[in-house]
Amino acid sequence: KYQLSFVLNALGNVHSKMNHTELAFAFYRMSIEASVPGSQYLPRSYYGLANLFKQTGKIDSCFYYVKKAMDASTGYREMIVKSSMLLSNLYEGKDDKQSFHFYKLATATRDSIYNSEKEIQIKNMSYNEQDRQRQLTEAESKTNEERKRNLQYAAIALGLITFIILFLLLSHSIVASQKLIKFLGILGLLIVFELINLYIHPYLENFTHHSPLLMLTIMVCIAALLIPIHHWLEKWITHKLVEKNKKIRLAAAKKTIEQLER
Repeated sequence: KYQLSFVLNALGNVHSKMNHTELAFAFYRMSIEASVPGSQYLPRSYYGLANLFKQTGKIDSCFYYVKKAMDASTGYREMIVKSSMLLSNLYEGKDDKQSFHFYKLATATRDSIYNSEKEIQIKNMSYNEQDRQRQLTEAESKTNEERKRNLQYAAIALGLITFIILFLLLSHSIVASQKLIKFLGILGLLIVFELINLYIHPYLENFTHHSPLLMLTIMVCIAALLIPIHHWLEKWITHKLVEKNKKIRLAAAKKTIEQLER
């Protein structure tokens, strides 16, 4: 019914502008009959009828319907402005006091509409600025967090490179024992594999939607693939470096013996 009242009122407006007076009367009256209580199209249709009666010279009927439009316009300030201006025009030259009263009412209502719209615009601007500042703060926080994370990754990479260099230097010296070389070799491999785990962890969270069961399953599968590689690398690296360290220590021992014999 609300939509029907709207359509009938719109048809009344169209026929009124096309000077189809009888059709406009009919559609406005049908819109009034179809209007539900509190509908904004009830005062609009009353106002349309008042304008039609004014155009046809039936001023008494115009007064009657514009007053009904005023009574039904509670909560619809736009219609109060239009109805007040029409009443001001109707009273002009007949009752200037009433004419001035309705003119003041129309002006005051129009100003209140303008002030309300201005207040809403100011609130919207304030909200938009707050939202913009919030987005800037979030973006800055995200940038700082990403920078911090990148620095941590860089520190980890630098630490790993430093560890590898020290490990290789120790393995080529006679100071390090075979047990120390084996321990450092295993530790280095563990660090590498943990770095792989650290790198793929965020992607796993996004892929599994933070499901602990899925993440555990995938990590176990990755571990199952890495175990043979880990054992092979561990055996190859530690064995090779230990044997090399043995040769270095043996060569150093021979050199020492030769010097003592001399």
